[in-house]
Amino acid sequence: MQWWIAILGALAVFAFAGPLMRFAIAAVFGRQVADQALAKQPDTIHLEPASPGAWQDPDNARQVTDAIRALGFEAAGTFTIPELPGVTLALLAHPSARLYAAIYQHPRAGAWFEFFRRNNDGTGATFTTLPPNGLSDRPGHPVVRAPGSDPRTLFDHATSPHGAGGDAQPASAQAAIHVFETGYAEAMAWRKQNGISRAEVVRIAAKRAA
Repeated sequence: MQWWIAILGALAVFAFAGPLMRFAIAAVFGRQVADQALAKQPDTIHLEPASPGAWQDPDNARQVTDAIRALGFEAAGTFTIPELPGVTLALLAHPSARLYAAIYQHPRAGAWFEFFRRNNDGTGATFTTLPPNGLSDRPGHPVVRAPGSDPRTLFDHATSPHGAGGDAQPASAQAAIHVFETGYAEAMAWRKQNGISRAEVVRIAAKRAA
């Protein structure tokens, strides 16, 4: 999971300040703002089955789900996250490709989807339709961003010789929840230990100003 989704609300100050004020806040108080944002975020999350009306845009969710299932993915369920109100996601697994898929809807970030894998050495990779967000990738966990990609194009990239680096762990619908929850906890633990740099906060402010 893209752990940074959890801090969108905490960094909402950039959504209400003017362009110059965004950069002033980021340059002077960037690290303090980031530290406060991280401190408020849950260390772990728990997925719960979603109600039928959980999707904000059910037609889009259905179209993307159908397109991903047509690639050979098996549905693992649709969920909400009590610790992150407003987030709805569907998880799918592709056993032969050793890939998972996640389809998201978020009240601030909108709708997107991604493919991700976990490797036996603890590394991993994510291929997402989200644009860059200003945050640096976690070492050993590169994020390949391809805004506007359709599921087939992104899947082809994720399974190409270049994209399929690493000895991927098996993927299954039964393991999807555990893999997702574990991935979030590990990523959040790393981020809280390393923090968000002032430079990253400045980049976030620049993205909000664009």
